[in-house]
Amino acid sequence: MRPARLLSLAAAMLLLAGCVTPSSGASYTLSGTATPYPAPRTEIRPLVVAPVGARSPYDSPNLVYFENGYGPLVYADRFWSRPLPYQVRSLVTAYLASSGLFSQVHEGDSGAPGELVLSTTILRFDRILNKNYTPAVQVEVSYSLYNPAMDTVLLSGTYSEIQPVHGKTFEDTIQGLSHALGTTLRRFAADCAAR
Repeated sequence: MRPARLLSLAAAMLLLAGCVTPSSGASYTLSGTATPYPAPRTEIRPLVVAPVGARSPYDSPNLVYFENGYGPLVYADRFWSRPLPYQVRSLVTAYLASSGLFSQVHEGDSGAPGELVLSTTILRFDRILNKNYTPAVQVEVSYSLYNPAMDTVLLSGTYSEIQPVHGKTFEDTIQGLSHALGTTLRRFAADCAAR
């Protein structure tokens, strides 16, 4: 076979196999808009933020929505610029590092001796569309603060936030999702400070 024909055949096979990355759609990045919960340091120990888990379909590269009660559905042409769990982990780490609740905060797979470990799971991260209501977003995240030295869960809870989106663009939706995530983090930080 001729090289040009082989190249055309290989390109067609990649398209049919779905191996081509989405390049025709728009991609989005969460922003760290949350103001840290002002609190005195309650832990003299450092905190490790473990990799964030996500329920399906929130572990996919596509943005997720509900329309008139049906879902979760995924947009075929709207993608996260980086996987959602990575973006959430970065924002959780930055937020808690600036909160003053822990002596140090960093990302890692597990804690070294003396460190606490935070596990986070994304349960909902949606755009909600209803024909009779203002568009909204819903974020639901589970946080679990663990002390490996004592094999004890110090704090565990699920935090949910639904907020209206006042604009109709996807940028407005991403801003709403970022703000809702920040609200869950503020609540979690308040619970950490109160324990």
